Amino acid sequence: METGRFDAPAFGADRTHLLSVYAAEFPASSWVARDGSGAVRGFLVVQNGSLGPWSADDDATAARLLDVALGGVRSPLRAGVLDPAAASLLLERGFVRTRPLPRMRLGPPVLRTRRPRLLAHASYAVG
Repeated sequence: METGRFDAPAFGADRTHLLSVYAAEFPASSWVARDGSGAVRGFLVVQNGSLGPWSADDDATAARLLDVALGGVRSPLRAGVLDPAAASLLLERGFVRTRPLPRMRLGPPVLRTRRPRLLAHASYAVG
């Protein structure tokens, strides 16, 4: 799955299976942005009142994905935001900050790339 290959450098691990499950379970609320050559440049899933996972190469792609996703939202949404630019995009669209939750890990740091950026996680349980 191309989305899994796109996501792995940002997340720091291969989530191809998980992203495939999300795409199958939430087909009407899963979006992939592609460039002119068909390469993945970002994706976003809205699942059960939660926005994420969400990843994009740049702010413009992130904003387009978010705007398409929010066009179909009819109930409250929450988002576990990991990126300051993503937080700004959400605030501009009427989201409000709530209590921050600590992020913890055991072991060495996870190696991630700067592009694409992981903007919001799927949940606190699966990343």
